[in-house]
Amino acid sequence: MATHKIKKTALPSSTDLAGLKSSRYEKLQVSYGSIEAASYTLLDTLVFADVPTSDIVNATIVAHTSPPTVLDIHPGTDTSSPLTIGGFATTQKLSYVIKYIRGTGKVGAVGQPLSVVIGDVSGLTTTQIANLSTKQVAEMSTAQIAAITTAQIQAIETRDIAALTPDQVAAMTTAQIVALTTAQIPAIEPSDFAALNTKQLRAMETRDVAVITAADLAVLNTKQLHSFSTAQTAVLSTVQKASLTTTQLAALQ
Repeated sequence: MATHKIKKTALPSSTDLAGLKSSRYEKLQVSYGSIEAASYTLLDTLVFADVPTSDIVNATIVAHTSPPTVLDIHPGTDTSSPLTIGGFATTQKLSYVIKYIRGTGKVGAVGQPLSVVIGDVSGLTTTQIANLSTKQVAEMSTAQIAAITTAQIQAIETRDIAALTPDQVAAMTTAQIVALTTAQIPAIEPSDFAALNTKQLRAMETRDVAVITAADLAVLNTKQLHSFSTAQTAVLSTVQKASLTTTQLAALQ
């Protein structure tokens, strides 16, 4: 077993490890405060615009649940995309302490601002999912979309299904595709429907295939159409088939 010295710099030929940072002349600055539960909604993103992310020494964000839910941020944490503090189904009072090095430059000028999503999808009830605004649904990350349960996905209103992006649709699991209702399937926009992969399409129940809009069906390529099983192809109506080219029709099983 090796012993490694942690140093500011390390030669490639040595067993030393680089990464040690110290501050002698710059100031250690602390930003802190609290945010009331009534001032935000679940899945909102807080952006600490005046904190230089690249120079964070330590940050702690606490949701006042019982027991408290804590997000600790240490040097080396990837803050290039929003972090998440969740596990609760209602908004909570938040407290935060962020310690960072402030040099001679302007605060906020270094690094991407720290951003934190408050609450996670898994903590939402089906009622809360149904009450999400179209904007909130459209702003969900692909990871959040993939984390939605089958019961939750059925609670998404059709107007919000229409607001999904191609990346969000592509991130859905086959179990989620199966869970979509016959009212939700036609609400998927053609540009989003085209993002479905062959596994997702083959997972569709025949009753859902039967309600795919002609416009959605027409955007599928031959590989996607060929993924339909004979049982799925059998439920396609004459109107649906009329939207396909001869090349697309030939791809059907």
